[in-house]
Amino acid sequence: MTYVINQHHRNGNRAKSQWRITIPEEQASFENARGCGWLETDAGWGLHLVNGNAEVLGVAQDHATSVFLAKYVGSEGGPWHGYPADYRNNVQDIPTPNVLGAWCSKGHFSPAKIRKISRGQPCNL
Repeated sequence: MTYVINQHHRNGNRAKSQWRITIPEEQASFENARGCGWLETDAGWGLHLVNGNAEVLGVAQDHATSVFLAKYVGSEGGPWHGYPADYRNNVQDIPTPNVLGAWCSKGHFSPAKIRKISRGQPCNL
């Protein structure tokens, strides 16, 4: 499984969300998601963890709203890439129940925050 950096999410493109973490941090987030089983057949989700706590990793497409979830897309055997995900405005960016459950059980988010994320509601870190 190969991870590639998508420059559209780093070059200020007004139509795309933008990473605010470094490229090595982006890659580490993907590797952590893979190691934790947060990648599914063709999509997965990740977090930028600092001392076990989720932190902001980028901005939404409006370039003003901070976001703390990453979404990864790809396929088995093919390349994967990711972007800062805005679960509030894009239903496809809401993690699956399996991923949300794993985050809750690992203590990354409280059950109340998991419920808000699953419903696409605003949630503070």
